[in-house]
Amino acid sequence: MLQVLRRTYGEKIRLDEFLNFPCSDLRTIDRLWMKYSDGQFGFSVQKRIYESIDGKLDGKFDSDARGNFGKRVRWFPAMRYETLSFNLTAPEGHLPFQVFCGFGASFWELIAGVSSIGARLEKCAGFVDPAGSIKAHAEQCPIAWVDKALSK
Repeated sequence: MLQVLRRTYGEKIRLDEFLNFPCSDLRTIDRLWMKYSDGQFGFSVQKRIYESIDGKLDGKFDSDARGNFGKRVRWFPAMRYETLSFNLTAPEGHLPFQVFCGFGASFWELIAGVSSIGARLEKCAGFVDPAGSIKAHAEQCPIAWVDKALSK
């Protein structure tokens, strides 16, 4: 995502950038997370969970959904990199994590990020994905699942 936006590792992605992220790239990234986690992780998984707890897909912080979502995906109460699980035993929707505003993000930024990406997925639902749009960015992507997917 950083490469699509021409950013470097550690830079934050603004909420308005999530709301306008290219559909083809967002859908490709989400499909790769879904495929290589057996449906356990991905933006669409987080969107479904967020909606199931009555979170609003408006790109804003929803204080009512905050605690429920955070507990469900095990981001809350201890939201630190060291507490993340990078394997399939993690709760559904636990990853991706840091993409929402980078390391050191506040919990409200993380929840607003989930809302923003969910809103963008809604708008992109009917979008037709042009072939290979993300491949130009993927060679340097550190996500193992993306690298694995592109090598097949």
